[in-house]
Amino acid sequence: MVLPRLSLHSLVLSNGSYRNDSLIVLLSPFEYVLKVNEQIAAINQLTKATRSDVIPAPDISSILEVFNLLNKSYHVIFVHEIDYRTPKTPVVDKVAVFSKPPYAPFASDNLQLATPAHYRREEALNPGIGDPYDGTLTRDASEWATSIVNGPVRARISFASSGEPWVYCASHFRTREELHRLWNHFQRDHDYSEATQIHDPNSFAAWLAIDFAITLDKSTDVILSDQDIHIYDRTSYNTSLWEGTHHIDSLVHVYHGPVRYEDTTGRVDTQDQFFDPLAGPRAWFTKKCSFHTQSEYRFAIATIGVPAGPKTWIKMSPELRRITSKLHR
Repeated sequence: MVLPRLSLHSLVLSNGSYRNDSLIVLLSPFEYVLKVNEQIAAINQLTKATRSDVIPAPDISSILEVFNLLNKSYHVIFVHEIDYRTPKTPVVDKVAVFSKPPYAPFASDNLQLATPAHYRREEALNPGIGDPYDGTLTRDASEWATSIVNGPVRARISFASSGEPWVYCASHFRTREELHRLWNHFQRDHDYSEATQIHDPNSFAAWLAIDFAITLDKSTDVILSDQDIHIYDRTSYNTSLWEGTHHIDSLVHVYHGPVRYEDTTGRVDTQDQFFDPLAGPRAWFTKKCSFHTQSEYRFAIATIGVPAGPKTWIKMSPELRRITSKLHR
């Protein structure tokens, strides 16, 4: 297994860590990440033995430990670099964000993230930004429907994930011609006249998750069930940075990769196939073919609990902004 190298964009010290006046970030050893992925593979095998059609959980690219020195908090971040497209699809080359000037990452103080439900339900969004199927998988249910009504039926069923992330949207391109096509599209249809290049999507995902984790307020930003609270209560850690034993303050997953465009994803032949517990990331990174001209590249942040609101704002750190720059036509 080959894992992408996480450089934290030239901010890593020789021992695989990074420190500034308020943060210490530790990058877990390569061997440890491999062991975690072996456990994920074993779970996938057990699940597949029960049902061959389930979507496997994605591997972890890297694991970060984040110590916030200002409020003495500790966060664990799992980075997943994913690509659900067909194997013959060209690899992603460059990534850019198209936006109105005040929201350009190279200049803005904050980034807005929104849940797929926001894009599904917000009626005021322009066509092409709003998407009634965002964050869902649509499956061919003709076989199941035919068995129910005892006659030939054509049917499709769309499923939404029970636990949604916050997403940040960009696009990917390989040539200047493709960049200009995307730029013209977003400026013409959405008045997005500014373009920002993300130089290292893997490092951008990591720092996006770091900025999210250190600003997350579990009392207002997420709705925690009793089970969610129990998960945090069962965690513990010790550190030489401060005294005592404490609970982990947040567990954050960040997924990033290109969107796959398809109108249907698999089939539903029996009622048992309605439930696919690991299909969330696949749904977050799948859109209808009508959106394929956007060549979307997504960042999706998930944590324990349910988002309390459809949108959230993340204050951009200098480290996150350094991974971006203004693009010129």
